[in-house]
Amino acid sequence: MLTKTIDKWMACFTAGSVLTMFTLIFGKMDYSIILLLIAMATDFITGIMCGIKSHELSSGKCFEGICRKLMILIYVMLAHHLDVLLLSFNIIQHDFVRIGVCFMYIVNEIISIIENGTKLGVAVPKPIQNALEIINNVNDEEQNGMWGELIMDGNIIVQNAIKYLGKPYVWGGESDAEGGYDCSGFVYNVLNDSGIKVSRTTAQGLYNKFKGNVSNKKVAGALLFFGKSVTSITHVAIASGDGVHMYESIGSSKNTIKNKGKGVTYSYISRRKDLVAVCTPFKPSVAIPVIAKPTLKVGSKGMQVYYLQQDLNLLMNVKLDTDGHFGQLTRSAVMDFQKQYNLELVDGIYGPKSYNKMRSLLEG
Repeated sequence: MLTKTIDKWMACFTAGSVLTMFTLIFGKMDYSIILLLIAMATDFITGIMCGIKSHELSSGKCFEGICRKLMILIYVMLAHHLDVLLLSFNIIQHDFVRIGVCFMYIVNEIISIIENGTKLGVAVPKPIQNALEIINNVNDEEQNGMWGELIMDGNIIVQNAIKYLGKPYVWGGESDAEGGYDCSGFVYNVLNDSGIKVSRTTAQGLYNKFKGNVSNKKVAGALLFFGKSVTSITHVAIASGDGVHMYESIGSSKNTIKNKGKGVTYSYISRRKDLVAVCTPFKPSVAIPVIAKPTLKVGSKGMQVYYLQQDLNLLMNVKLDTDGHFGQLTRSAVMDFQKQYNLELVDGIYGPKSYNKMRSLLEG
């Protein structure tokens, strides 16, 4: 009986000591502090849930999250002691600074909780989605500038897009762990791989971020936006740079991890009739190399050979390896193309006349 009494007394003493220390450090335990602690805990827990869903949870990210929460408490502590100082000189009559800091971080945590909810698939009203996209775009622009970090040219974006060819489409997907990529998830990954840091958002959100640099040229790496209008964008793709092709992830809202869509592919821009905007996600002052009319033959290598192989696969219904190496199989496909379209010289060399014929067919 005595032992139980002592244990109860020690528990009360410990709890009282902790609350006393907390009050000395952070001020009285009013509702602003309580709500902030609840919001911080909820944000941390929902963040872990998002990490588990995307299979990106790590001890490093958890530690980083804990450090951010501790920094918030440090700011609250400093605000409380600033209040004490101001109150001692009768400059203020209440702990306004601490309450202001608490409410600022409460709003910040609530925004983060809503973002976590959307990642977990919780439906969010459209006005709130738009507000979150605006906030994310502002944060991205502060980090990267208007068009992201300087990159040499849009071909960097194209080369990173090529890496995702064949990846399946999953509605809302943005990683292999989620089973695939939807159109905006694909573009989100490619831009970040290319050094342009953007937040995960929708096709509309990407347009809202880059609409300050609308272009009338489908240069390599440009973003192509499709929909009813610029305020109702439903699809986004990446221009290959030849004015004819694009990289996109094809699918619909019916495609889940158990029912995957076609996914990332190299296709004709003209397959869709609802192109509403073209924007470049890099600084417009960067010079974009002009794709010259090539002369390609056995032994040629590079992106132009890669594009040729893609075009031959689309037009001639062949299955060339799109490896950027002009070998005998590519030469044979070129000869078949030259024969089928009655070109004067059937030599397997992809020169200006073959190029012009190819472009006329693709653009027609």
